[in-house]
Amino acid sequence: MPVIRLQEYSNTEIEAYINSVIERFTTTIAKTGVEATQAHCIAEEKVIGVYFPNRERNDDQLVYHIYATDSATPKGWLWLAKKNQDELRVADIYIEPHDRGNGWGRAAMGAAESIALENNFSMLSLNVFNTNINAKALYLSIGYHIVESTEGKSEMQKKL
Repeated sequence: MPVIRLQEYSNTEIEAYINSVIERFTTTIAKTGVEATQAHCIAEEKVIGVYFPNRERNDDQLVYHIYATDSATPKGWLWLAKKNQDELRVADIYIEPHDRGNGWGRAAMGAAESIALENNFSMLSLNVFNTNINAKALYLSIGYHIVESTEGKSEMQKKL
């Protein structure tokens, strides 16, 4: 498994990050059969309305660049959201397409577990779209369990 380092996004990087997440969530939601305009509204409402009010960073959202320890080029990003005092949520994890399948996602999920444990969380949770077969297989292989499944996505949790 590759060794990674995480670097927190700066205040100035958050706006671009928020926009990119909305765009990706819109595309993913639309793939489940939701009309594109409605998918965009759903994505924007969730990202801005729930997590980043006023499009600003806050203490409940931890957003990191994922780097190889010897590289200045990000491999992707990791967004962790404090859901409650016991649960940290993997709100988003993204690995660049040319880096997928090489252990970067597994390493980033390991880093998420370390952050959760360092901050006294007892559980990690996430949603995965059922069309994202590789990600779902990764989460199952590292100990996540499906706690709820709908036609379009699965809610997964891991007790730490």
